[in-house]
Amino acid sequence: MKIFRFVAAFIVPSCYVIFLPFVGCLSNDEFSKSRNHKSIQENLYKMGPQTASHIAVHGLLLWASMGFLTPVGILTIRMSNKVDSVIKARVFVYLHIILQMLSVVLATVGAIMSIRNFENSFNNNHQRLGLALYGALWLQVSIGFFKPPRGNKRRSMWYVVHWLLGTAISLVGIINIYTGLKAYLIKHQEALRFGLYSSQFRSP
Repeated sequence: MKIFRFVAAFIVPSCYVIFLPFVGCLSNDEFSKSRNHKSIQENLYKMGPQTASHIAVHGLLLWASMGFLTPVGILTIRMSNKVDSVIKARVFVYLHIILQMLSVVLATVGAIMSIRNFENSFNNNHQRLGLALYGALWLQVSIGFFKPPRGNKRRSMWYVVHWLLGTAISLVGIINIYTGLKAYLIKHQEALRFGLYSSQFRSP
C-alpha cells in the first residue's frame, strides 16, 4: 500500500502537466468545425446578458466544486493518514466528507442550471465530459457510503477504487473547467466579431 501511494503521488501531478496542454487543441478543433456565418449568428443571439450571467454562475459553481473542494478534500484524507492522534485523524476524515458533500451539492446545482438554461445537445466534449463527471461523482458518493470496516479483506480494494475514482474525477473535472472556459471564449469572441462585422456592413 505504501508503494502504491508513492507511485500515485508521482503519477497524478504528472497527468496534470501532460494532459492540460492538449485541452486547448481539443477545444479549438472542436469549435473550428462550426465557424460558419449561421452558427456565429446563433451564438450572437444566445450570448445575451442573462445567458452570460448564467454561464458565469455555472462556471463559478463547477470551479468551486471540481477545481477547489474536490482537490482539497483529497488532500485532507491524505493528511489523516499522516497524523498520530486518532482524534486529529477523525477530524480530517469528517472534513473530507464535508468538503466532498459540498462539492456534490455545488455540482448538482451547476448541473440543474445547465439543464434549465443552456442548450444541452451534447455535441461538444465539454458537455459530454460534464455528464460523465456528474455520473462518476454520484458513483463515488455511493462507494463512500459502503466503506468496509477495518479488518475486512475488501477494504484494501475499496480504498484503491475509491482513491482512483476520486483522483480521476478531480483531474477530469479540472480539465473540463478549462474546456468550458475555452468554449465560452471562442463563442463569445465569434459573437463579438460577427456583431462588429454586421455593424460595419449596415453603416452607410
